[in-house]
Amino acid sequence: IVADTTGKDGKTIPSVQVVFTNTAHKPIAIAVEKKWQDAKGDLPASIGVKLQRRRAGSADDAPWTDVKGTEVALTKDDTGKWTHTFTGMDACDISDNTYYVYRVVELNAEDGKYTADGTLKLGDYKYKVGSETRTITADDNKVSLTLTNTQVPPVYELAITKQGLDEKGTTTE
Repeated sequence: IVADTTGKDGKTIPSVQVVFTNTAHKPIAIAVEKKWQDAKGDLPASIGVKLQRRRAGSADDAPWTDVKGTEVALTKDDTGKWTHTFTGMDACDISDNTYYVYRVVELNAEDGKYTADGTLKLGDYKYKVGSETRTITADDNKVSLTLTNTQVPPVYELAITKQGLDEKGTTTE
């Protein structure tokens, strides 16, 4: 530590100058609910989900960024609902106060990638994934997101051979 000095005018000149920058962020809670539509068969014991975000006003094809530390295994609770609440999520980018758009994505266990839309396989069944997005506003303290899996009807291959019969019932080619 260097001692303060005295200027020619007799005023004290501090040896160390400290500048404080207020980087306070607005934390919000994001409640996630997983819904199953037309689900048949056994559902998995848990599914992997995480949050992604991008800046509000971004182009529709702008990339989403994973929110660090939000990977969780979502399970069914005692009431039969699949829910989790993420707390302390940033409402906006503190560098310029641009609010975020959030979505929840699901882990596709077959390829290890996360998806917000498209089709994934869980057990013996395929599901179409749909994830809603939510733009955070200054009034938001808590928001909700829903991730819906709708079972895709199975597709079967059927080989058919056409044969003709004449009026006597004899097979013709």
